[in-house]
Amino acid sequence: MRQPRITALVLMGITLFLVGCTPAEEQPPTPTLMNRETFIAALQEKGATIQPLEELEESFLSVKSQRFALTGQDIWIFEYESVSARAADQERIDATGSMINTSDGVVVIDYIAPPHFFGKDMFIVQYVGTDEAVLDLLTSVLEEEFAGMN
Repeated sequence: MRQPRITALVLMGITLFLVGCTPAEEQPPTPTLMNRETFIAALQEKGATIQPLEELEESFLSVKSQRFALTGQDIWIFEYESVSARAADQERIDATGSMINTSDGVVVIDYIAPPHFFGKDMFIVQYVGTDEAVLDLLTSVLEEEFAGMN
């Protein structure tokens, strides 16, 4: 009577040990979302100088923007709480970057130079200008612009 009990307990112990030693399914690493700080760090790693200038209270998008000097050229960074909030604002900007749909209607912007809009993860970057070095830096970190004029 004692032999079957001991055998059952030993088998149960071995089973629990083997289950505990089985490797868990590997989960893919969670991608890190880029935000303003990691964007600035990525630019600096590429040798760019970037300095904060001012936060702007008025905005044609749903969040305030902060103006920075990137290698002497102004860029505006719009930072969001989520990727979906950024994507929603991004959808409001037409392909040329000169018309933005707002709750009050369409805002038409007449720029002094071609606008360029880049969107990634938690933010949108706007650059108005033609400096190839700035455009190359932005493209190298943010990939393609989603709106703008060349």
